[in-house]
Amino acid sequence: MKNIERIAIDSMLKAFEEGEATNIEQLTTAKKEVEEAQQNFKKIASALKASAQKLGDLLTEDGVSDEAFKYFQEKMQEITKIPFTQQK
Repeated sequence: MKNIERIAIDSMLKAFEEGEATNIEQLTTAKKEVEEAQQNFKKIASALKASAQKLGDLLTEDGVSDEAFKYFQEKMQEITKIPFTQQK
């Protein structure tokens, strides 16, 4: 790369960075918020799944039919809004 090319590109990038400073800052903030939300989602989803699996274990102990167990799984997924499957 020629020195003049580097200078031109650096100038373009600096102008872009200065012109888009607000958007860049908002993007950085939004990215951090998304990462935090993902961590919170995983923590909450894990706790919900564990509670749901305890209920499923009770059904298994009671010997409910496969059809009833499938119904339980489908309804649990509707309630929690996350995928839910459990081995009977």
